[in-house]
Amino acid sequence: MIITSYFVGILLDDIFIDLYNEIGQYLSDNKIKHLITLQNKSSLHITLYYFKKDIDKETISSILLDIKTIKIPLIKIDEVKYFKNNNKYLLCYLNCDKQKIFEKINSYFAQKYKNDQVLDNQYQYIPHISFFKINDQINFLRHKESIEKIIYKHIKLIDNKRVLDSVRLFKVNSKTDPETQIPMYT
Repeated sequence: MIITSYFVGILLDDIFIDLYNEIGQYLSDNKIKHLITLQNKSSLHITLYYFKKDIDKETISSILLDIKTIKIPLIKIDEVKYFKNNNKYLLCYLNCDKQKIFEKINSYFAQKYKNDQVLDNQYQYIPHISFFKINDQINFLRHKESIEKIIYKHIKLIDNKRVLDSVRLFKVNSKTDPETQIPMYT
């Protein structure tokens, strides 16, 4: 696998299978599978901090030690939101509570590892669960309300005690579509 970067993230428990199935069915029924690209359901996560692609073994060992100290909070997924650029919808994400805890962890990694050259670390840190990339802005807007209705129905059913699974170091290949994100270590 070509590695383009790494990140530390909290892997989600396998709770979105029914949601993925219903979204997939909606897209198929309406012949609009091209509208969005769903995040890989086996690597849903909350990113805590990004690393460049050429980190050495000592740094990986240090990251793994840091990962072991992170206490995973119970969270509640509370809302569907979007990252936009010039009013164009780019990415749908699920927002959760406990934002301050994740911001504190991000700040710890930023101060310790100083990977400011990584583009994603230059943006304001917003803890979130990426859900899908929007490929067709115009047609997506026609289906946005229906897709959100499906998502909110499933959010209400989630047992919030089981949302987060474990903190992992992920290796990434961003040259694939969708991006490949593989959890490496616990």
